Amino acid sequence: RARIGGFVINKFRGDPSLLGPGPTMLHERTAIRTLGVLPYWTDLGLPEEDSLGLASTTGDATEQPVIDVAVIRLPQLSNFDDMDPLKREMGVRVRWVASVAELGQPDLIVLPGTKTTIADLTWLRSVGLDRAIIARRHAGTAVLGICGGFQMLGREIADPDGVESSIPVVRGLDLLPAVTTFHGTKATRHVRARPAAASGLLAQAQNTGISGYEIHMGRTHAIGPLTPAFTIESRDGAANATVDGMLDADGGTMGTYVHGLFEEPAFRRAVLSALAARKNRTIPFGPLPPTRDAAFDALADLVSTHLDLDAIRRMAGLSCAA
Repeated sequence: RARIGGFVINKFRGDPSLLGPGPTMLHERTAIRTLGVLPYWTDLGLPEEDSLGLASTTGDATEQPVIDVAVIRLPQLSNFDDMDPLKREMGVRVRWVASVAELGQPDLIVLPGTKTTIADLTWLRSVGLDRAIIARRHAGTAVLGICGGFQMLGREIADPDGVESSIPVVRGLDLLPAVTTFHGTKATRHVRARPAAASGLLAQAQNTGISGYEIHMGRTHAIGPLTPAFTIESRDGAANATVDGMLDADGGTMGTYVHGLFEEPAFRRAVLSALAARKNRTIPFGPLPPTRDAAFDALADLVSTHLDLDAIRRMAGLSCAA
């Protein structure tokens, strides 16, 4: 329940058809004009405000989904909505795991973004997940690192200027031939790219593209034979002929700095199909899930239906709708 000036907005949990003349009733009982009663709505398809809202398991509720994705729930987890598009696909289950016991035998392990790469890598070792992830990769499980997760997959992370930590150098998981060095300047850019390889996770993604964003402090470079994951087509709208990320020899380990890569349906389904093909399965893709824009449109419709927007505009000194 929120009060704006002399007005009241209430948030109602339950079926909006039960609201009836809520604003009128509240006005009669309190003598305070009510701007509206906003239904408590779930599953609008919008990102959670923070990681406390994440369910431990999301996606396909069947006992045996085609693809099982285990995402490491890092203590300083960030950009967790990278996984939202996966959990809305039929045949895909997404699990957030924080222990070796929870890891199991997934088809894909994701090391997501983090606010503090070195601290979260230290935590990963403290709970034994570093060894478990390496063992699962050697057993054939695919591994994807995004941003901070990509940095963890390399041989080492250096922080000579103490940008993130007082530890100057920390050993990585050594699943990719890469070294990351932290710098004081943060890279924040919108990116368009296309797959640069045709193996492993990208085996079926050659005719697709991705659109996402970079937001990171570290710079990662290869210290061995480099197989880039993506060819960058543009950064912030300007043509940019560079590469991003990398793959290991069989393409089963991939790192990238691009957040939001699974928002593109063709790319997302190509990666899922490649994972399914590794176990001689196919995924029964249904209709495409709603886009993020459609989710925001649905929220806007909900608000405009149940709130007196003209009154709110007048309070803000704006002109009312025609």
